[in-house]
Amino acid sequence: MRPSLKHVHLMMLGSLLVSSPLVAHAQTIPSSPTDDSFTEMFTKGSFNGTASLMNFSTHNAYFARGLNQDTTAYGANVNFYSAPYKGFTFGVGGYIQRGIDRNDNHLITELGNNQNNIGEAWLRWQGAGFTITGGNQQLSIPFATTWNWRVTPNLFQGIDLKYGTSENYIEATRVYRYKWWGAGRFSKTNMYNLDGTVPADRTTSGMWSIGAHGTYDWSNITWTGDAWHEAYHDFDNIDYFQGKGELDGDGIRPFAAVQFIHGYGNGKTLTANGTNGSKDAQSHIYGVQAGFDYKTFNLSLNYDHTTLHRNGYLDGALVTPYAHNAASGPIFAQPFFTSTQDLGAGNAYLISASNVFNNVINHGQLIAGLQYSFMDQAGYPTGYDNGRYTGKSLNQSEYLAYFIYDFGGALSHLSLQDWAGVQVAHRPDTHHDTFWQNRVVLQYSF
Repeated sequence: MRPSLKHVHLMMLGSLLVSSPLVAHAQTIPSSPTDDSFTEMFTKGSFNGTASLMNFSTHNAYFARGLNQDTTAYGANVNFYSAPYKGFTFGVGGYIQRGIDRNDNHLITELGNNQNNIGEAWLRWQGAGFTITGGNQQLSIPFATTWNWRVTPNLFQGIDLKYGTSENYIEATRVYRYKWWGAGRFSKTNMYNLDGTVPADRTTSGMWSIGAHGTYDWSNITWTGDAWHEAYHDFDNIDYFQGKGELDGDGIRPFAAVQFIHGYGNGKTLTANGTNGSKDAQSHIYGVQAGFDYKTFNLSLNYDHTTLHRNGYLDGALVTPYAHNAASGPIFAQPFFTSTQDLGAGNAYLISASNVFNNVINHGQLIAGLQYSFMDQAGYPTGYDNGRYTGKSLNQSEYLAYFIYDFGGALSHLSLQDWAGVQVAHRPDTHHDTFWQNRVVLQYSF
């Protein structure tokens, strides 16, 4: 069965510091009591999807003084996931988006673009512990994850092979094309093509990755670990390692985690020729995390350090083609509206608190949280003068409040979400300034 909306939002809350999704988007395959009938592959399949109404408002959008945006859009995605037949399943889906009261002078492009397009279209085989999926699909690997924080999600075209269970597995992935949430089709471009870092007509062959996730229970502590290698053609390689331990039990459950991320060039690197940098990829990020869970309450303290590299892109920024200016991926200390890996060398800090309130107004559920982050990173432009580093700290503070309310009773498939925050920073190009953003989403899931 497809997870309930409440369950999906609980999973989203647990992963907020990992990928900062706005709207959860779960891909699950219906089960069938028989695996012998080709006809039942269709008749026992299921339709699911979402219908959304979104409004994004910004003031001094991303520190562009005087750039105010306000865009409302509605749309839906509908997917059909088949029942299994001799280990095979398939999924196909379509997406539609329409802007309301379009004003080009205040347009958030990815919401203003009208879309009618095919999204997911994949074939999957499962057996002997293996899951092999080919086609247009969702992914969940470091820095290449399906975020559905607009009306339509970002998707990947490729082949994914996984062996194991949800708690212990190895996974190999080959991506050929990518579709960001504002695009109507898949292409060989990525997020660096959108802001001019790489020319719009420069395409690549995608990426491949191999990684493993493990879970081990020992002495009342649950230990988890991840190790990944990702190779982005014409951009960089990324090695990612993370380990975490959390105390089991019914009371306070403290946890602690560490991470290490290394990005390095792999030959012809397109970011070395872009408008925002003239150097090869070279990055080291070290992070620690500590906090505790108590019943439905979570408190998390996070820190990451990005090492200064004189010969690195933006003096040490991590090159992430599918997460650039979109999300900070699994980096511990990350703001919600901007991306840690794009802000250069320095230190990043974050404190986050959230709680789940059950049986709120006719058996509804409320998830509410507060988050503060401080980016003591150099940003850009950076550089050197007679061997002396001239980059200055952004001193960027972000104050964020959010809630997700899942209605109960007859409206149990409906949710209302709001994410409101302000960033205050000293940008070298705009001087001291503030950036406000508010995101409101009304969504029906089925």
